[in-house]
Amino acid sequence: MNNWGAVTVDVRIDDMNNCGAVTVDVRIDDMNSWGAVTVDVRMEDMKSWGAVTVDVSMEDMKSCGAVTVDVRMEDMNNWGAVTVDVRIEDMKSWGAITVDVRMEDMNSSGTVTVDAIIDDMKSCGAVTVDVRIDDMNNCGAVTVDVKIDDMNNWGAVTVDVKMDDMKSCGAVTVDVKIDDMKSCGAVTVDVRMEDMKSWGAVKVDAMMEDMKSWGAVKVDAMMEDMKSCGAVRVEVKILDVIKEELLMNGTYKFD
Repeated sequence: MNNWGAVTVDVRIDDMNNCGAVTVDVRIDDMNSWGAVTVDVRMEDMKSWGAVTVDVSMEDMKSCGAVTVDVRMEDMNNWGAVTVDVRIEDMKSWGAITVDVRMEDMNSSGTVTVDAIIDDMKSCGAVTVDVRIDDMNNCGAVTVDVKIDDMNNWGAVTVDVKMDDMKSCGAVTVDVKIDDMKSCGAVTVDVRMEDMKSWGAVKVDAMMEDMKSWGAVKVDAMMEDMKSCGAVRVEVKILDVIKEELLMNGTYKFD
């Protein structure tokens, strides 16, 4: 599709009980000279369901406006596994890219997986990935995986993961990888966990590799008010950068 205006995909599922699996699959491919692209998926007040899968894929898109993917799940009980998979690949000359995933007030569910992959993108605006998980009880393992790879001529990159008020769940893993990025703005990775009780092991892994001509880099991991959890591990790796300089405020700057 070529020379179009804005594209909006809006999916809403509300007030549904005693149903099977739920799958939302949105694919946008091979589009040129477009306006802004927005995908908005909302699920609310749903009980006694099977697995929930939200899959959003955008590929081979050029000369378009801002891209926004917004996934929200709220007030959901007695669920199977929850999976949110967002992939944005092979995009050139774009505006800002925002991926926002929020889960709130979810009880008695299976595993929770959020996977955001942004790959092979050139000459675009700022990139923001924001994942918030709040007020979850009696869940399986929680995994948040963010990968940003092969990006050139970008604005600032921000990855923000927050978990709050979560009880009686499995292991928690947050994995952020930023690789092969050139001529971009500041990079910020912020991971916060607060008020978490009766959890399995907690692992936070942030890795940045092969980065050139960047602004300031900041990695902030905070864990507070956590009780009866397994082992906690935080690992930060910054590898193969060009001309690094440690600033007075503890951040790194790469020129």
